[in-house]
Amino acid sequence: MLMKSNKSVILPYFNYFYRINNYGSLTFKTYKKTDKIYDIFKVVDKLEEDVKSINKYNIFKKEIRFLKLSSSISILFDINKWNVSKEEKEEALKEMSEVIYDKYGMISANEIKQLCYKLGNETVVLYLKFLATKGKVKIKTTYSS
Repeated sequence: MLMKSNKSVILPYFNYFYRINNYGSLTFKTYKKTDKIYDIFKVVDKLEEDVKSINKYNIFKKEIRFLKLSSSISILFDINKWNVSKEEKEEALKEMSEVIYDKYGMISANEIKQLCYKLGNETVVLYLKFLATKGKVKIKTTYSS
């Protein structure tokens, strides 16, 4: 809606309260195994389609790509919390990572930094480990004492 508007106003107060993990809400997470993890691609693809339909894609291209990457990679965190066997978890992480790579390709060093800032290192490392198995990145770990 903001992209379609001609004018936006910032109010100095909040009229919206956000509750996380409210049962029945979109943010409620149970960390149970589900195929709904792939729904994120429908959502971000629809967003991209909508932005293209109002001829603002070139303006928001980088932001849309980052949103697509961060939204889909964040699902890896959820999968990693599933209450299933290690093998099932690893298979689901691999499958989801494969879809992310097939849809969005390689990620740049700058995108990795931004993703770490937004999602946390642990989640991004799950994806980087997948890329390392494909020979796309090399992961170096350094420790300082």
